[in-house]
Amino acid sequence: MLKGRVEPPGCWLDAAAVLVRQYLGFCFDSATHAKILPALPKTGKQLVDDLNSANGLISNMMAWVTKNETELTSRFLQRFGLTVVQPGTRERFLTETDTDLLIQRIHKAVNDFDRVRRELVNAQNRLKDQFKKLGEEEKEARQEHKPVELSRSAGSALRELAPHNIFYTHSRQFEIQQIAIGNPQQPIIESWGICGRCGHMRRVEELQKPGAAPDCPQCGHGGDQESQLDLGQQKQFVEFVQSQALSFMEHYESLSGDRNEERQRETYQVLSSFDHTIEAPVGAVGNDALPFGIEYRAAMIRRDINVGYFGDAGSVPFGLNQEATDHGFYVCRDCGVVAPPGTSLDGIKHRRSCQGRRKYEKLQQEGRTGNPFKWENVYLYRQLRSEAIRLLLPLIDTEDVNTLIACFYLGLRLQFEGSPAHLIISPQILPDATTGLDKHFLVLMDAVPGGTGYLKTLYQKKNSETGLEGEGIIEVLQLALNTLETCVCRKLMQQDSVDDTDGCYRCIRSYHMQYKADQISRERGIRLLHRLLEAGKNRVREKSLETIRPDSLFGSVLEKKEWSCRMPGWWFATAWSS
Repeated sequence: MLKGRVEPPGCWLDAAAVLVRQYLGFCFDSATHAKILPALPKTGKQLVDDLNSANGLISNMMAWVTKNETELTSRFLQRFGLTVVQPGTRERFLTETDTDLLIQRIHKAVNDFDRVRRELVNAQNRLKDQFKKLGEEEKEARQEHKPVELSRSAGSALRELAPHNIFYTHSRQFEIQQIAIGNPQQPIIESWGICGRCGHMRRVEELQKPGAAPDCPQCGHGGDQESQLDLGQQKQFVEFVQSQALSFMEHYESLSGDRNEERQRETYQVLSSFDHTIEAPVGAVGNDALPFGIEYRAAMIRRDINVGYFGDAGSVPFGLNQEATDHGFYVCRDCGVVAPPGTSLDGIKHRRSCQGRRKYEKLQQEGRTGNPFKWENVYLYRQLRSEAIRLLLPLIDTEDVNTLIACFYLGLRLQFEGSPAHLIISPQILPDATTGLDKHFLVLMDAVPGGTGYLKTLYQKKNSETGLEGEGIIEVLQLALNTLETCVCRKLMQQDSVDDTDGCYRCIRSYHMQYKADQISRERGIRLLHRLLEAGKNRVREKSLETIRPDSLFGSVLEKKEWSCRMPGWWFATAWSS
């Protein structure tokens, strides 16, 4: 038995987007009870067809909702009372539950679903085409033993199903040997230009359009070998959600999955790229003196890119402090086999259905030499478009960043009374063309595509005295600070007989950040939070975070660079007199 208090997970209801989702379910229930909605489409295809019909089930239901909108919203809100949902949230809820807006969102969601469905159908057709090309031995093996099919989330698959990783399932182990890259009729390889300064990605066909801006739309960099127009910065990518990872192994060989004490895993280099140019910020507040700022964006894109095996030397700039391998993964254009790490391309075993292999075997039979294999160099990536909050920070130290990320997870856990696992917090560094300095950001992004509304609610909450947004973030920081200052591990620090751990799992430490534990400090977190909260009290409205200069604490750019080299850490304004 566990000794101690067990707190059940909470549900954050004071968020307009969460209430809108629940309200839509309430409308479905109410329409069914009123016999307006006799049935629901049974498949996704039927749902798409139903919405495209003027007399469809969903269309008729939403017409009834429009007619009874006032009554439905009133009945729904009465279920929560006056204390659960705050007045500001009620106002946003009533605005966002406008029936016309709901209908637009339903159509957008269904259209997105239909696009993904069609992509999956195309992927199935590609697999069928590959199966037709299989050799007789491979077909017999497939008929004797049913293939093991599985799926993983895009974020997990980028590593777990990456080339030559060992994947364990169904009491077996499988080595990923090939990936699907499409065919000339249905290619899935994309060409992107990479900004070497900020990591922003732009499609090459967009760069080649007449009148396209040559400089990076995110940081303005261009005109040299790190620009998106430079051929060395233009690489081939495969969005992994459109591809498939394949493993062909002998049946008995795959059964040896759990004989070893430790499971084998391949390691990779995974980089992050942000794109905040797709939409302008909804609002921003900040303090020029620190500098510090909070900005909410309804849509932002994060891309995680697997650029190759761990240990491969990086030579392609992919933003500040990030470099990608020049070649990525070597993939056979005909059969999709991927070259293992540290292996010569001449010794790769291709599939029997590979056109290059057939040509090679024919050359050998004729006593001739040649290399008919065609290789593609690709990066694998996944993309997330969702709502986000960006925080501008006066940080120049990696330990500051990781400590502050841990503080945010602590504050969010307390704010939502549960695990904030659906939120991704990561650093972003952008060059500032005006000053020549770097701007440090923390990006809080909702892992649910499109967002759940939690971040929007955090930003829109206003200070009762100043009426300025961002109060939800300030409350998260304050909750984290209170916990760090009162945690029992800090009281133990005062005892000579007890070693100070500088934080514990009751406060700043957490399982998912265990590999950065040496860069996380309770005392450092307390100092950082005090400075941020002090700056947050004096925040004013800004057009965006780009208007806040990173050198506001210093008389010149040179002065900040000089001090940055001498004293890494936290910067704040001081007063002095002669």
